[in-house]
Amino acid sequence: MQNPILSLIRKVTRKDFFSLFGFVFKMLSPSFVKKFLIFLLKDRVFESYENTDQSLRVDVFGSSFNNPIGLAAGFDDEVEVVDELCHMGLGFGELGTFTLRGSEENFQSTKFFRKQSAIFYRNNGYHNLTCKQASPKLALRRGKKNLVGVSLGEDQHSKDPVEDIVKCIPSVAPYADYLVVNLSCPDYLGAKILQNELKLHDLVKRAKEVIKIAVPLKPCPLLVKVPYDIPVDAKRVLVERCLSCGIDGLVVSGPLLKVPEGVILREADYGGFFAGQPVGEDVNNLIKEYYYLSNGRLPIIATGGVFSGKDAYKRIRAGASLVQVYSVLLYKGPEYIPTMIKELAECLKADGFNSIEDAIGADLKKA
Repeated sequence: MQNPILSLIRKVTRKDFFSLFGFVFKMLSPSFVKKFLIFLLKDRVFESYENTDQSLRVDVFGSSFNNPIGLAAGFDDEVEVVDELCHMGLGFGELGTFTLRGSEENFQSTKFFRKQSAIFYRNNGYHNLTCKQASPKLALRRGKKNLVGVSLGEDQHSKDPVEDIVKCIPSVAPYADYLVVNLSCPDYLGAKILQNELKLHDLVKRAKEVIKIAVPLKPCPLLVKVPYDIPVDAKRVLVERCLSCGIDGLVVSGPLLKVPEGVILREADYGGFFAGQPVGEDVNNLIKEYYYLSNGRLPIIATGGVFSGKDAYKRIRAGASLVQVYSVLLYKGPEYIPTMIKELAECLKADGFNSIEDAIGADLKKA
Protein backbone atom coordinates (compact mmCIF):
# COMPACT_ATOMS: atom_id res chain seq x y z
CA MET A 1 0.00 0.00 0.00
CA GLN A 2 1.39 3.41 -0.98
CA ASN A 3 2.30 5.79 1.83
CA PRO A 4 -0.27 8.65 1.59
CA ILE A 5 2.18 11.20 3.00
CA LEU A 6 4.83 10.36 0.40
CA SER A 7 2.15 10.36 -2.29
CA LEU A 8 1.19 13.92 -1.29
CA ILE A 9 4.84 15.00 -1.17
CA ARG A 10 5.38 13.61 -4.69
CA LYS A 11 2.59 15.81 -6.00
CA VAL A 12 3.88 18.85 -4.12
CA THR A 13 7.47 18.43 -5.33
CA ARG A 14 6.22 18.79 -8.90
CA LYS A 15 5.26 22.31 -7.84
CA ASP A 16 8.59 23.15 -6.18
CA PHE A 17 8.48 21.77 -2.67
CA PHE A 18 11.11 24.17 -1.33
CA SER A 19 9.47 27.20 -2.91
CA LEU A 20 6.36 26.44 -0.91
CA PHE A 21 7.85 25.19 2.34
CA GLY A 22 11.43 26.49 2.35
CA PHE A 23 10.61 29.07 5.06
CA VAL A 24 9.86 26.17 7.43
CA PHE A 25 13.22 24.50 6.82
CA LYS A 26 15.06 27.76 7.48
CA MET A 27 13.82 27.51 11.06
CA LEU A 28 15.20 23.98 11.49
CA SER A 29 18.73 22.67 11.92
CA PRO A 30 20.65 21.88 8.71
CA SER A 31 21.33 18.35 9.98
CA PHE A 32 17.58 17.70 10.29
CA VAL A 33 16.87 19.14 6.84
CA LYS A 34 19.60 16.96 5.33
CA LYS A 35 18.15 13.82 6.91
CA PHE A 36 14.69 14.73 5.65
CA LEU A 37 16.00 15.35 2.13
CA ILE A 38 17.79 11.99 2.14
CA PHE A 39 14.50 10.35 3.19
CA LEU A 40 12.73 11.98 0.23
CA LEU A 41 15.54 11.21 -2.21
CA LYS A 42 15.63 7.54 -1.24
CA ASP A 43 11.94 7.34 -2.15
CA ARG A 44 12.62 9.18 -5.44
CA VAL A 45 9.93 11.81 -4.95
CA PHE A 46 11.76 14.37 -7.12
CA GLU A 47 11.70 14.48 -10.92
CA SER A 48 14.77 13.31 -12.80
CA TYR A 49 16.74 15.54 -15.16
CA GLU A 50 19.51 14.74 -17.62
CA ASN A 51 21.80 17.37 -19.07
CA THR A 52 22.10 17.03 -22.86
CA ASP A 53 24.17 20.15 -23.47
CA GLN A 54 27.49 18.82 -24.73
CA SER A 55 29.23 22.14 -24.04
CA LEU A 56 29.04 21.35 -20.31
CA ARG A 57 31.00 18.09 -20.56
CA VAL A 58 34.38 18.07 -18.84
CA ASP A 59 37.17 15.55 -19.40
CA VAL A 60 39.38 15.49 -16.32
CA PHE A 61 40.93 12.93 -13.95
CA GLY A 62 40.65 10.29 -16.67
CA SER A 63 36.83 10.50 -16.80
CA SER A 64 34.23 12.35 -18.83
CA PHE A 65 31.83 14.29 -16.61
CA ASN A 66 28.35 15.05 -17.99
CA ASN A 67 28.56 18.50 -16.39
CA PRO A 68 30.90 20.07 -13.82
CA ILE A 69 28.42 20.47 -10.94
CA GLY A 70 28.62 17.66 -8.39
CA LEU A 71 27.86 16.77 -4.79
CA ALA A 72 30.33 17.74 -2.06
CA ALA A 73 31.61 15.23 0.48
CA GLY A 74 29.68 15.18 3.74
CA PHE A 75 26.15 15.26 2.34
CA ASP A 76 25.76 11.61 1.41
CA ASP A 77 28.06 10.32 4.14
CA GLU A 78 26.39 6.89 4.26
CA VAL A 79 26.25 6.19 0.50
CA GLU A 80 22.47 6.40 0.22
CA VAL A 81 21.43 8.98 -2.38
CA VAL A 82 24.35 9.94 -4.62
CA ASP A 83 22.77 8.20 -7.61
CA GLU A 84 19.39 9.81 -6.97
CA LEU A 85 21.06 13.24 -6.99
CA CYS A 86 22.89 12.38 -10.21
CA HIS A 87 19.53 11.38 -11.71
CA MET A 88 18.38 14.91 -10.87
CA GLY A 89 21.22 16.38 -12.91
CA LEU A 90 24.44 16.39 -10.91
CA GLY A 91 27.49 15.39 -12.93
CA PHE A 92 29.14 13.43 -10.12
CA GLY A 93 29.21 12.98 -6.36
CA GLU A 94 31.87 12.77 -3.69
CA LEU A 95 31.30 10.37 -0.80
CA GLY A 96 32.82 10.33 2.66
CA THR A 97 34.95 11.46 4.35
CA PHE A 98 35.53 7.82 5.40
CA THR A 99 38.10 6.90 8.02
CA LEU A 100 39.74 3.78 9.42
CA ARG A 101 37.83 3.78 12.71
CA GLY A 102 34.92 6.13 12.10
CA SER A 103 33.96 9.28 13.98
CA GLU A 104 31.01 10.47 15.98
CA GLU A 105 28.73 13.07 14.43
CA ASN A 106 30.05 16.57 15.04
CA PHE A 107 27.53 18.77 13.28
CA GLN A 108 26.33 21.33 15.81
CA SER A 109 24.06 23.61 13.76
CA THR A 110 21.12 24.89 15.76
CA LYS A 111 19.55 27.26 13.23
CA PHE A 112 20.00 28.94 9.90
CA PHE A 113 21.83 32.20 10.51
CA ARG A 114 20.97 35.07 8.21
CA LYS A 115 17.95 34.06 6.20
CA GLN A 116 18.99 36.09 3.16
CA SER A 117 22.68 35.22 3.02
CA ALA A 118 22.19 31.50 3.66
CA ILE A 119 24.84 30.63 6.21
CA PHE A 120 25.07 28.06 8.98
CA TYR A 121 27.60 27.05 11.59
CA ARG A 122 29.23 23.68 12.10
CA ASN A 123 32.05 22.30 14.19
CA ASN A 124 35.16 20.70 12.76
CA GLY A 125 35.28 16.96 12.26
CA TYR A 126 33.32 14.34 10.34
CA HIS A 127 30.23 12.23 10.80
CA ASN A 128 31.11 9.13 8.84
CA LEU A 129 31.31 5.43 8.22
CA THR A 130 34.51 3.45 8.43
CA CYS A 131 36.03 2.40 5.12
CA LYS A 132 35.03 -1.21 5.77
CA GLN A 133 31.44 -0.14 6.44
CA ALA A 134 31.38 1.97 3.27
CA SER A 135 32.91 -0.73 1.06
CA PRO A 136 29.86 -3.02 0.64
CA LYS A 137 27.62 0.01 0.03
CA LEU A 138 29.99 1.23 -2.66
CA ALA A 139 30.12 -2.27 -4.13
CA LEU A 140 26.34 -2.19 -4.64
CA ARG A 141 26.89 0.73 -7.02
CA ARG A 142 29.16 -1.31 -9.30
CA GLY A 143 28.01 -0.97 -12.90
CA LYS A 144 26.24 2.37 -12.43
CA LYS A 145 27.33 5.10 -14.84
CA ASN A 146 27.32 7.98 -12.32
CA LEU A 147 30.84 9.10 -11.44
CA VAL A 148 31.84 9.20 -7.77
CA GLY A 149 34.87 10.30 -5.84
CA VAL A 150 35.68 8.98 -2.38
CA SER A 151 37.15 11.16 0.35
CA LEU A 152 39.47 9.59 2.95
CA GLY A 153 40.79 11.09 6.17
CA GLU A 154 41.88 10.40 9.69
CA ASP A 155 39.69 10.20 12.76
CA GLN A 156 40.13 11.93 16.09
CA HIS A 157 41.94 8.88 17.51
CA SER A 158 44.56 8.68 14.76
CA LYS A 159 48.23 8.70 15.76
CA ASP A 160 49.61 8.02 12.28
CA PRO A 161 47.41 9.61 9.57
CA VAL A 162 49.53 8.27 6.70
CA GLU A 163 49.19 4.70 7.91
CA ASP A 164 45.46 5.08 8.55
CA ILE A 165 44.70 6.57 5.13
CA VAL A 166 46.78 3.97 3.27
CA LYS A 167 44.94 1.17 5.12
CA CYS A 168 41.60 2.62 3.97
CA ILE A 169 42.40 2.56 0.25
CA PRO A 170 41.92 -1.15 -0.61
CA SER A 171 38.35 -1.08 0.72
CA VAL A 172 37.16 1.81 -1.47
CA ALA A 173 39.51 2.30 -4.45
CA PRO A 174 37.87 -0.37 -6.66
CA TYR A 175 34.61 1.63 -6.56
CA ALA A 176 35.98 5.18 -6.93
CA ASP A 177 36.54 7.29 -10.04
CA TYR A 178 38.93 9.39 -7.97
CA LEU A 179 40.21 9.44 -4.39
CA VAL A 180 40.63 12.49 -2.16
CA VAL A 181 42.92 12.61 0.85
CA ASN A 182 41.28 15.13 3.16
CA LEU A 183 44.08 17.02 4.89
CA SER A 184 42.14 20.24 5.43
CA CYS A 185 40.77 19.74 8.93
CA PRO A 186 42.81 22.01 11.25
CA ASP A 187 41.95 19.98 14.37
CA TYR A 188 43.64 16.84 13.08
CA LEU A 189 47.25 15.77 12.54
CA GLY A 190 46.72 15.20 8.83
CA ALA A 191 46.93 18.92 8.07
CA LYS A 192 50.57 18.79 9.20
CA ILE A 193 51.43 16.19 6.54
CA LEU A 194 51.34 18.93 3.93
CA GLN A 195 53.90 20.89 5.92
CA ASN A 196 56.33 17.98 5.85
CA GLU A 197 57.71 17.14 2.40
CA LEU A 198 58.93 13.68 3.39
CA LYS A 199 55.56 12.70 4.92
CA LEU A 200 53.65 13.95 1.87
CA HIS A 201 55.92 12.03 -0.50
CA ASP A 202 55.57 8.95 1.69
CA LEU A 203 51.78 9.25 1.71
CA VAL A 204 51.50 9.68 -2.06
CA LYS A 205 54.01 6.94 -2.89
CA ARG A 206 52.37 4.39 -0.60
CA ALA A 207 48.85 5.41 -1.60
CA LYS A 208 49.56 5.07 -5.32
CA GLU A 209 51.22 1.69 -4.81
CA VAL A 210 48.14 0.42 -2.97
CA ILE A 211 45.80 1.90 -5.61
CA LYS A 212 47.67 0.06 -8.37
CA ILE A 213 47.28 -3.20 -6.50
CA ALA A 214 43.58 -2.57 -5.74
CA VAL A 215 42.72 -1.30 -9.25
CA PRO A 216 45.44 -2.62 -11.61
CA LEU A 217 43.61 -1.97 -14.90
CA LYS A 218 42.67 1.66 -14.28
CA PRO A 219 44.21 3.16 -11.12
CA CYS A 220 42.08 6.03 -9.89
CA PRO A 221 43.56 9.54 -9.60
CA LEU A 222 44.68 10.79 -6.18
CA LEU A 223 43.71 14.29 -5.07
CA VAL A 224 44.39 16.29 -1.91
CA LYS A 225 41.91 18.55 -0.13
CA VAL A 226 44.08 21.45 0.95
CA PRO A 227 43.88 23.68 4.05
CA TYR A 228 42.14 27.01 3.61
CA ASP A 229 43.98 29.09 6.20
CA ILE A 230 47.65 29.04 5.15
CA PRO A 231 49.69 32.02 3.85
CA VAL A 232 50.61 32.51 0.19
CA ASP A 233 54.20 31.35 0.64
CA ALA A 234 52.99 28.12 2.22
CA LYS A 235 50.57 27.63 -0.67
CA ARG A 236 53.44 28.01 -3.13
CA VAL A 237 55.50 25.38 -1.31
CA LEU A 238 52.46 23.11 -1.08
CA VAL A 239 51.81 23.32 -4.84
CA GLU A 240 55.46 22.55 -5.61
CA ARG A 241 55.34 19.50 -3.34
CA CYS A 242 52.07 18.25 -4.86
CA LEU A 243 53.50 18.55 -8.36
CA SER A 244 56.78 16.88 -7.46
CA CYS A 245 55.21 13.90 -5.71
CA GLY A 246 52.57 13.17 -8.34
CA ILE A 247 49.31 14.45 -6.86
CA ASP A 248 46.67 14.50 -9.63
CA GLY A 249 44.60 17.44 -8.43
CA LEU A 250 43.34 19.61 -5.57
CA VAL A 251 40.06 20.07 -3.75
CA VAL A 252 39.80 23.70 -2.64
CA SER A 253 37.29 24.94 -0.06
CA GLY A 254 37.02 28.12 1.95
CA PRO A 255 34.82 28.03 5.06
CA LEU A 256 34.34 31.31 6.86
CA LEU A 257 36.29 31.40 10.13
CA LYS A 258 35.25 34.85 11.36
CA VAL A 259 31.86 35.33 13.03
CA PRO A 260 29.46 37.18 10.73
CA GLU A 261 27.88 40.40 11.93
CA GLY A 262 24.77 39.79 14.02
CA VAL A 263 25.64 36.19 14.94
CA ILE A 264 26.30 35.35 18.60
CA LEU A 265 28.06 32.11 19.50
CA ARG A 266 28.21 30.45 22.87
CA GLU A 267 31.73 29.83 24.17
CA ALA A 268 31.21 26.09 23.70
CA ASP A 269 30.55 26.60 19.99
CA TYR A 270 33.92 28.14 19.14
CA GLY A 271 36.34 26.01 17.18
CA GLY A 272 34.15 25.48 14.13
CA PHE A 273 33.38 27.44 10.99
CA PHE A 274 30.57 28.96 8.95
CA ALA A 275 29.49 27.45 5.67
CA GLY A 276 27.11 28.61 2.98
CA GLN A 277 26.77 31.38 0.42
CA PRO A 278 29.01 34.06 2.04
CA VAL A 279 32.16 31.91 1.68
CA GLY A 280 31.96 32.18 -2.11
CA GLU A 281 34.33 35.10 -2.60
CA ASP A 282 36.97 33.52 -0.38
CA VAL A 283 36.75 30.29 -2.38
CA ASN A 284 37.09 32.19 -5.66
CA ASN A 285 40.26 33.87 -4.44
CA LEU A 286 41.72 30.56 -3.24
CA ILE A 287 41.02 28.90 -6.57
CA LYS A 288 42.79 31.71 -8.41
CA GLU A 289 45.80 31.41 -6.13
CA TYR A 290 46.16 27.65 -6.58
CA TYR A 291 45.49 27.80 -10.31
CA TYR A 292 48.08 30.54 -10.76
CA LEU A 293 50.69 28.85 -8.55
CA SER A 294 50.32 25.55 -10.39
CA ASN A 295 50.01 27.21 -13.81
CA GLY A 296 46.89 25.11 -14.33
CA ARG A 297 48.82 21.85 -13.96
CA LEU A 298 46.78 20.71 -10.94
CA PRO A 299 43.08 20.42 -11.86
CA ILE A 300 40.89 21.88 -9.13
CA ILE A 301 37.57 20.80 -7.62
CA ALA A 302 36.00 23.80 -5.89
CA THR A 303 33.59 23.46 -2.99
CA GLY A 304 31.87 26.08 -0.87
CA GLY A 305 29.29 28.83 -1.41
CA VAL A 306 27.86 27.67 -4.76
CA PHE A 307 24.20 28.70 -4.79
CA SER A 308 23.56 29.19 -8.50
CA GLY A 309 24.81 28.42 -11.97
CA LYS A 310 26.43 31.85 -11.96
CA ASP A 311 28.36 30.95 -8.80
CA ALA A 312 29.55 27.73 -10.44
CA TYR A 313 30.62 29.69 -13.51
CA LYS A 314 32.66 32.09 -11.35
CA ARG A 315 34.52 29.13 -9.83
CA ILE A 316 35.27 27.78 -13.30
CA ARG A 317 36.52 31.12 -14.62
CA ALA A 318 38.72 31.33 -11.51
CA GLY A 319 40.36 28.01 -12.42
CA ALA A 320 38.16 25.14 -11.20
CA SER A 321 37.51 22.19 -13.50
CA LEU A 322 34.68 20.84 -11.32
CA VAL A 323 32.41 22.45 -8.72
CA GLN A 324 30.63 20.90 -5.74
CA VAL A 325 27.40 21.85 -3.95
CA TYR A 326 26.03 21.12 -0.49
CA SER A 327 24.43 24.09 1.31
CA VAL A 328 22.24 25.06 -1.66
CA LEU A 329 20.50 21.68 -1.39
CA LEU A 330 19.46 22.58 2.17
CA TYR A 331 18.22 26.05 1.23
CA LYS A 332 16.72 25.58 -2.24
CA GLY A 333 16.21 21.83 -2.44
CA PRO A 334 17.37 19.20 -4.94
CA GLU A 335 14.79 20.36 -7.51
CA TYR A 336 16.93 23.48 -7.99
CA ILE A 337 19.75 21.43 -9.59
CA PRO A 338 18.41 21.63 -13.19
CA THR A 339 18.06 25.41 -12.86
CA MET A 340 21.73 25.69 -11.84
CA ILE A 341 22.86 23.56 -14.79
CA LYS A 342 20.81 25.57 -17.30
CA GLU A 343 22.07 28.84 -15.82
CA LEU A 344 25.66 27.64 -16.10
CA ALA A 345 25.12 26.84 -19.79
CA GLU A 346 23.65 30.32 -20.33
CA CYS A 347 26.69 31.97 -18.71
CA LEU A 348 29.02 29.93 -20.89
CA LYS A 349 27.23 30.90 -24.09
CA ALA A 350 26.90 34.56 -23.07
CA ASP A 351 30.69 34.82 -22.86
CA GLY A 352 31.19 33.08 -26.20
CA PHE A 353 32.77 29.87 -24.89
CA ASN A 354 32.10 26.62 -26.73
CA SER A 355 32.89 24.40 -23.76
CA ILE A 356 33.51 24.43 -20.01
CA GLU A 357 37.14 23.54 -20.67
CA ASP A 358 37.56 26.78 -22.67
CA ALA A 359 36.33 28.78 -19.66
CA ILE A 360 38.55 27.20 -17.01
CA GLY A 361 40.90 29.87 -15.62
CA ALA A 362 39.56 32.51 -18.04
CA ASP A 363 39.82 35.27 -15.43
CA LEU A 364 43.57 34.69 -15.03
CA LYS A 365 44.21 34.27 -18.74
CA LYS A 366 42.46 37.58 -19.35
CA ALA A 367 44.62 39.29 -16.70
